[in-house]
Amino acid sequence: MILFKNIREKLGKSSITKKLSKDNRKPKIKNYTEAQSVGIIYKIKDKDYQYFINNFIDYLREDVGFKVIKTLGFYEEKVAPTFLDLGSKYQFINQKDLNWNFTPKKESVDQFTSSNFDLLIDLTDEYCIPLRHTVVHTAASLKIGRYNEEEIDFYDFMINLPEHASLKEFTNQLNHYLSSINKT
Repeated sequence: MILFKNIREKLGKSSITKKLSKDNRKPKIKNYTEAQSVGIIYKIKDKDYQYFINNFIDYLREDVGFKVIKTLGFYEEKVAPTFLDLGSKYQFINQKDLNWNFTPKKESVDQFTSSNFDLLIDLTDEYCIPLRHTVVHTAASLKIGRYNEEEIDFYDFMINLPEHASLKEFTNQLNHYLSSINKT
């Protein structure tokens, strides 16, 4: 069973690598003032983690002033916990929404990836095939994620933090940089 899963993962990563090699988009640097739309992807871990995500999105909407914010979370199990009953405010996928090579097959993912975001923010701190698939297929002017030498090709802007830095530390650095960057 583990061998079959490893083969599926390898094929999922291969499809991502193939898409990356064909990517010829030109990133456009935008700060919080210039950007009007943002897509956020993240791996759902637990209720407290989701609560933090909710607060971060509220901050982006109320304090930064984004009019368009779309989210896509990934929950690793087949059955979603009750705290994910979020209505239409947040989109999420889980194992049952993936095809045989762990790539998303849900229509909401297609809608998310076809959105032309000014910023795409990946809040994940580990390689996750469904979310990396989403990163490479999303139309965004600027793709942002945590620094990882093996994932340099995924992002236009990466934030380098200690290995076990919290989501709060990442979002603090993200807010600092995207508030400070001047378009040149």
